[in-house]
Amino acid sequence: MPAPTPPTSGETLEAALRAIEIPPFVVAATALSWSASGSDAEIELTWSGQTQRFVVEYKSAGSPKQIAAGVRQVADYAAGAGSGRARPMLVAPFLRARQIEELVAQGISAVDLSGNFGIVVPKRWLVMRTGNKNLFPSSAPIKNIYRGVSSLVPRALLTRGSFTSATAIQRDIASTAGITASTISKVLSSLREDLLVATDGNIRVLRPDAILANLSANYQAPIPRRRLQAKLTLDDVVAAMMNRNAESMNSMYAVDGTDRYTIMPSTNATTRIYTNSIAALTADITLDPSSRFPNVEFIETPDAAPFYGRQQIDGFVRTSRLQTYLELQSAGPRERQIAEQLRAVLIAPSISEP
Repeated sequence: MPAPTPPTSGETLEAALRAIEIPPFVVAATALSWSASGSDAEIELTWSGQTQRFVVEYKSAGSPKQIAAGVRQVADYAAGAGSGRARPMLVAPFLRARQIEELVAQGISAVDLSGNFGIVVPKRWLVMRTGNKNLFPSSAPIKNIYRGVSSLVPRALLTRGSFTSATAIQRDIASTAGITASTISKVLSSLREDLLVATDGNIRVLRPDAILANLSANYQAPIPRRRLQAKLTLDDVVAAMMNRNAESMNSMYAVDGTDRYTIMPSTNATTRIYTNSIAALTADITLDPSSRFPNVEFIETPDAAPFYGRQQIDGFVRTSRLQTYLELQSAGPRERQIAEQLRAVLIAPSISEP
């Protein structure tokens, strides 16, 4: 069954507001889209013999950018309603608990059409209810742009800090994977709506911490097409052979960079080596796949993400700090603690601008 469509007109909004439940309040709603105040609707809430009028600004997507604009608008509408008689209220199809809390802290009541709300009237009412699921999933403010080839755009922005244009982003990613201008445009639009990047002149990151958190929350390990465990001495000779094979056969590889970017406790863990072709990477390299004590695991994957931002360190091409961080964050408590060694570097302003 398709998800319901959020209200898009004054009539459908009025119907939705009349049907809304905000316990313990009794709700009376009237459309005001034609009024001089410019607000979208008016709501009266009654509880224990007390009634309060609210002027409403409705935002159909509920994205951070829309919410920020709505806050300014509804505050102006309430101020224009006369002597504080009307309080500001922002309504959207779905609001996260944190969004509701932030709005209430500003003295703005927040109600969504999925059953979540925060009602605030200073010195009189403070009632909140959150936890209901989004009944309008198509209106979710943050689309999943943090997986697959789309994730290369926020990865690039987090790594470089800024770009002169979308074309510059495409060129930066091209050495790792093909990505269309349309995909980049859609990802940038979503990041802009979420107030994570600005595009006034250069494309620049505003909230590196939030982009990193979203990449981490949505991280999926590369899909293995083939695995091979073996005994192999990772010395300068093997590094030179791998680099030669990768160049001559137009293939990619990246050795797990954990032990190069972090301080690791002593461990006998197997070293992961990502590649898009095990056969091409290991051509003419002697390894022992029958060893009872393998020290390397080759992971052949079609995914591009583990190869973006690779760096040559000590002869080998290694995964980026960002990829290393995401892998550690997706593992156990010990690995997540080690990942914190990288976080400050990853969210620091970057000076690399292609």
